[in-house]
Amino acid sequence: MALVTCPHCGKNVSDSVEICIHCGGSLKENPTPEKEREYAALPIEEQKSLRKEYDSNCPELCKSEKMNNIAAFLYLISFLLVFIGAVLFGVLAAMDFITGAFICAGIFFMGFAGTWIAYFCSKSFNKRYLTSLKRFQKWLEREKRVHYSATLDEKDRKFFDQVSVD
Repeated sequence: MALVTCPHCGKNVSDSVEICIHCGGSLKENPTPEKEREYAALPIEEQKSLRKEYDSNCPELCKSEKMNNIAAFLYLISFLLVFIGAVLFGVLAAMDFITGAFICAGIFFMGFAGTWIAYFCSKSFNKRYLTSLKRFQKWLEREKRVHYSATLDEKDRKFFDQVSVD
């Protein structure tokens, strides 16, 4: 029979008892919170599990990621329209096919307009995404005692650090 320190009151008690005779605290439970872990250091499966749990309760992060992906896709399509319109305009204008050249000029300007639309949408979607990411970070710290460091560029980092969520 040895003496152990009660994790609740700090007094010495026998290791053969389950409840501290001084404070009544359980010797089987550890009242001190577990040490905070780093999200990036967790196994991928645990990261996926945490993310899935968060998404089931708060789906806005998943939605904002999808909106960011849509904006990126719009950028791509818009740039392709600009490129294709410009190349075809040059080719058709050189061949004196004026009607086709005007159609290609229209494609070019539609792509150009789409690029601006995608730009302004992506700025809005990015702010929503960063706000949702901040909520995910706070949830991990509060509920799971896991520290999450988002890898962001300087501009996004400034916004992310200023976001207040509660």
